[in-house]
Amino acid sequence: MSKLINNKGERMCNKSFIAVHSISAIENEIFCAEGLLEEVGTAYPYDSFEDGYAAALRWMMGKEPSSVEEEYRSILDGKLSVAIRKGE
Repeated sequence: MSKLINNKGERMCNKSFIAVHSISAIENEIFCAEGLLEEVGTAYPYDSFEDGYAAALRWMMGKEPSSVEEEYRSILDGKLSVAIRKGE
């Protein structure tokens, strides 16, 4: 069996894990990410694809909260506020 080494030179475990999120939570994350793309193109213009990929994997492992859901809800709340002020 080969050893897995991370970018810090540390030995890594090669074991499976159980996702901390349900299928519906993962689908919601995808929905919010696609919604961000439709609404603003990207909420993270200074991040690379790899930054987003790493963030998504950290979210999947339960190591950080969702960033796209918060951004998407913020955009929707802002649009709702504008609509209310305009009387729509």
